[in-house]
Amino acid sequence: MGLGFDGCSTMVGKENSVQKLIRDQYPRVTFFHCYDPTTKRNFSQATRTKAEQLLCSLSTHKFIICLNIIARYSAQLEPVTNSLQENSVNLLDVQKHIENLLLIFENKRRDANECFRSIFTRSVEIADEFGIEIEQPSITRRQINRPNIQKASAEEYFRIFFFIPYMDSLISSLKT
Repeated sequence: MGLGFDGCSTMVGKENSVQKLIRDQYPRVTFFHCYDPTTKRNFSQATRTKAEQLLCSLSTHKFIICLNIIARYSAQLEPVTNSLQENSVNLLDVQKHIENLLLIFENKRRDANECFRSIFTRSVEIADEFGIEIEQPSITRRQINRPNIQKASAEEYFRIFFFIPYMDSLISSLKT
């Protein structure tokens, strides 16, 4: 077992420290200096701001849904990318694999309602674990940055504006 401390005397001192108390109880434990930097001492304001913005982005329902969509289908693309990186590439095998993937993805695209439902359900479960509510963006009279859908559920919104365009792009890329 190993424990890491940041170097303060209360934690790592030889006489009356946490390290000493633990070592008395567990003589085989290994201690090491932890080099995990603290925000106040080692990060600039710009870095802290970027980190906070990244955390905010990662904590959104849009990110969770997009990540689940990508995760579902990127695993199926892995054999093609691995084949293309081998020293001796058999292009006929790669072409057959791509054709099979195209059939699979086109079928998933045609059955978008059913295919996306499981992705959405999983996204809701993950979002719940983090206390994030998945909801459709609000509808306004005039929208510039994204489309408005009248009376759509969150699932329908994300299927139409995230899942289907992703599948269309994936299919188009494989055809190219």
